[in-house]
Amino acid sequence: MNIIEYENVRSFFNAVEPFLSGDEVVHNLPLGLLASLAGRDATGADEQPYMALVEENGAVQLVLLMTSGQNLILAGENHPEALAAAADHLSANGPDIPGVIGVADLAEAFADRFSLRTGLEATVRMRQRIYRLDRVETMGNASGFLRVATEDDVEIIGRWLIDFEKEALGLSTSEEEARIRAERGVKDGSIHIWDDGGPVSMAKRSRPTRRGIVINMVYTPPERRGRGYATSGVAALSQKCLDDGYDFCSLYTDLNNPTSNGIYQKIGYRPVADSLVYAFDRKPILK
Repeated sequence: MNIIEYENVRSFFNAVEPFLSGDEVVHNLPLGLLASLAGRDATGADEQPYMALVEENGAVQLVLLMTSGQNLILAGENHPEALAAAADHLSANGPDIPGVIGVADLAEAFADRFSLRTGLEATVRMRQRIYRLDRVETMGNASGFLRVATEDDVEIIGRWLIDFEKEALGLSTSEEEARIRAERGVKDGSIHIWDDGGPVSMAKRSRPTRRGIVINMVYTPPERRGRGYATSGVAALSQKCLDDGYDFCSLYTDLNNPTSNGIYQKIGYRPVADSLVYAFDRKPILK
């Protein structure tokens, strides 16, 4: 097993894209992220992503990608030797890794090995499921309509983004960061609003790949829930993506949220794989 590290985003993308594209749904996270980084010419960015692959006889076995402050993304086959080589290499030579995300068996095997090598405690922070939609089966029946977010929506999107990340991901997002991301999503037309006499729910299209695109950042504030806004919003945005020429849509769900899992399956999303998010923490010293 050989581990090759990259500094140039475009070179890394060219090296791993054919491998990752073999399963665009399962690999939508690294594929979409790398495409975005390559499009922004991230080689000139102040904070360089960590990029590496594990290969054997010229064949890619495992892809490793981590942007600043984020979890390590794992993608590839469940190859024990490749996972062990990656964990051993990163524990000895790699950057600080706060956690790892990947298809369940990959993430679990890597976390166990990395924890053993570093003494860090690996804790499951989220159990997720990756879904794929090829055809919208119901559009829902909520009152209102889907529209692209505008500059007038930036303030409310920023507030919703803070609430969404706290509720769904346990993250604390600053008002400044939320506003920047809201403005970016409005500018590129990725954030959509379900409007029923004003904004009542949002969803975003993200990480396009060759054939598919991801729906994420789905949020309805608590006082607006129970009226079908998320169902109709996600269904309408999914149909819009299909109408725009994508073969399928993908999304991640938290398996601890049966409501959202039920909503997406009603729309037409079908399970493809389970994913795990681990956090690595220092074990407390017992006295």
